Amino acid sequence: MENATLKLSAHYEPLTRLSNRSLSADRIQQAVVKSLRNKKFVAIVFIDLVGFKIINNSQGHNVGDELLKKVAHQLKHVLREAGTLSRIDRDEFVVVIGNLSAPGDSKSVVLRMLDSVSATLVVQKKLLKISVIIGITFYPLDSVSPDQC
Repeated sequence: MENATLKLSAHYEPLTRLSNRSLSADRIQQAVVKSLRNKKFVAIVFIDLVGFKIINNSQGHNVGDELLKKVAHQLKHVLREAGTLSRIDRDEFVVVIGNLSAPGDSKSVVLRMLDSVSATLVVQKKLLKISVIIGITFYPLDSVSPDQC
């Protein structure tokens, strides 16, 4: 039982139960290796919550934590089996979408993720509005090494 708990804490962050930075890096590496083998593309999507710090400071950390859990749930619901979702910092997430025939194949999933978290969210009976900044890089198109992804 201790090994399972240790593994969980080593690869998943406790609040949202998403994979952490370490596991995210591993998943990126796996996707890159697979893309090279299969001559496919990998989309690596960085999502930063705009306004989270203000909400967290003005509404309290418990509301901020619930907001993060809700955002994680929304993103995970949209993503389903299309990729891997990780929380890599307080208000930053990474999505890895592999096995793409063309970079544009990720567009509909990314737009649905954007819509799902840019809406007004209800957290502890409070209406909270956040927006996100999304950045996408495509491996191997963007001339970066796997370590830079």
